Amino acid sequence: MKRFLYTAVSFLLVFQTHSLYSSETSDSIRIYGGLYSHTTFLDITIRQNTDYDRSSILVGSYSRSLKTNLRDVYFFSEGQIGKHYGIQDHWELNGALFARWKLPIRWMDLSLGLGEGFSLASENPPLENQKWDLLKLRMKRETSMPLLNYIAADLEAGLPDSFIASSVFIRIHHRSGIFGTYCPGVCGSNFVTYGVRVDL
Repeated sequence: MKRFLYTAVSFLLVFQTHSLYSSETSDSIRIYGGLYSHTTFLDITIRQNTDYDRSSILVGSYSRSLKTNLRDVYFFSEGQIGKHYGIQDHWELNGALFARWKLPIRWMDLSLGLGEGFSLASENPPLENQKWDLLKLRMKRETSMPLLNYIAADLEAGLPDSFIASSVFIRIHHRSGIFGTYCPGVCGSNFVTYGVRVDL
């Protein structure tokens, strides 16, 4: 109950405290989806190693830019609602603060984003509570929880000559127990996703 209240207060601070946001707030929406991967966050980002399974997620999000900028790095908050399909069939609510670095490339609008926050699932996700998989000789004796840490890492590219401000991106959507902070042992999940952003 304490963790749920902490999450609710965090959501209020991030999305309702107007003093956090710029007077010229830039709002945007993102729609993205992808497949579940059995490999770790680092395996995906560093080795591009994925082991997909028959479970997917579809996410819609709303973001607002914050006041603080550091040269080519700007910050924004993002609230997400996601729906799982396939092996998992539940809802997911996420809130995070993001930092985005615009890469110094003149001929292309390219940026890297990193988000940190909280993730609340409507039930304990089945793929985060695994045992033996005899076909793939995989064992994950994990005991997850609905409330976990949320991390996202993405690469975003602006669409040239578009009549609206928009971009496409690839994002790793990661729920994490932070090495036993939220759950005993190691727990969490990764989705490799693709999507589009549109400025409002």
